[in-house]
Amino acid sequence: MYYATLHQKQGEMRALRMLQEFGNDLTKFVPNIVINDAAQETLDLIRRSYNNFVLLDVRNLDTDGIDILEDLLKLPQNENFDILYPIEYLVEGSSLNSNNYVRINKDVVNH
Repeated sequence: MYYATLHQKQGEMRALRMLQEFGNDLTKFVPNIVINDAAQETLDLIRRSYNNFVLLDVRNLDTDGIDILEDLLKLPQNENFDILYPIEYLVEGSSLNSNNYVRINKDVVNH
């Protein structure tokens, strides 16, 4: 499985769209998109570029933003998204839900 970390930028969203347009096999590819806000419009924008499974990297969101995003992902139209949580967020106990994906910063591993 190949996980590519991308940012919520126009060029990177266009590259995702082109992957599909050129008929690439996407069964072993998961984009990990660093998002800057927790809004349905953000999810819709990503979906227009790539409609397969996507991880949402929430490193730029605060706790309230993550809570909003968790609620948005409960909606049926957002079932192809999941959250990639920073380990710091989980250690602080901010999320009571079960979490499938965790991002561990290399600085944390080296301590």
